[in-house]
Amino acid sequence: MMVSDFVCQSTGCLVLSDEIWEQELLKPEAERLPRDARVIITPSEKEGGDNYWNMDQMIDQVRLFSFVLH
Repeated sequence: MMVSDFVCQSTGCLVLSDEIWEQELLKPEAERLPRDARVIITPSEKEGGDNYWNMDQMIDQVRLFSFVLH
């Protein structure tokens, strides 16, 4: 299992604020942002399994939460 997360010294793990999360809940589930920035993968060579953590996955994670980091 591999975990990638963003942690701030003053606030802890990066999560959407309650206000933003309430807005996200009004959207269809397929269009919602995840509540937190954490990504967990279980590497597997089996079909449909996750790849080992790589730069492309890191870029996707940062892009998804870049608006929160501003």
